[in-house]
Amino acid sequence: MPKILAAAADVVTEMPFSEVLLKSVLAYLSIFLVTGVIIGAVWLLGKATNKKK
Repeated sequence: MPKILAAAADVVTEMPFSEVLLKSVLAYLSIFLVTGVIIGAVWLLGKATNKKK
């Protein structure tokens, strides 16, 4: 298994910096979007089940 990891570390990718930056920004935005949707769903669920009057 360590030989596979060493071989993977030796591979050089020819990806431009702008593409790396774009992919990282999209990854962060998707993380925040998913987190926001989960928080919103929990908030709506709590509001729908709240029976105080």
